[in-house]
Amino acid sequence: MKPYVISNFKSDLGEVVSAKLIVPSGNTVQCVELPGTEITLNPQAESVYNCGTLTGLTITDYPTRGSFAVSFTSGAVPTVLTVPQALVMPKDYTIQANTRYELNVQDGYALVASWEIRDE
Repeated sequence: MKPYVISNFKSDLGEVVSAKLIVPSGNTVQCVELPGTEITLNPQAESVYNCGTLTGLTITDYPTRGSFAVSFTSGAVPTVLTVPQALVMPKDYTIQANTRYELNVQDGYALVASWEIRDE
């Protein structure tokens, strides 16, 4: 079993968000809070990036070895997500409005998790 870390964040909407990364033994995970509504990111391996509500997220490059995670909220207008063409994304994923997302990337393969945000 590979070691992993679970990082918990409180989003700008108050919900707790967690990211699970597989980390090689002895490495540490860098947790970064990213302010702003339009983010351009060149992620580093073994890093977790927490964003608030975004209008746009551009990932310019990514580590081909190792893992990273990005969490963000898509507001009333869906976030525009731009990723490098070589990054393998899930088939038929779409970014919806009023939804919290977590993008987890391991060795160039992405997994997108999401949950709807509801006012109660």
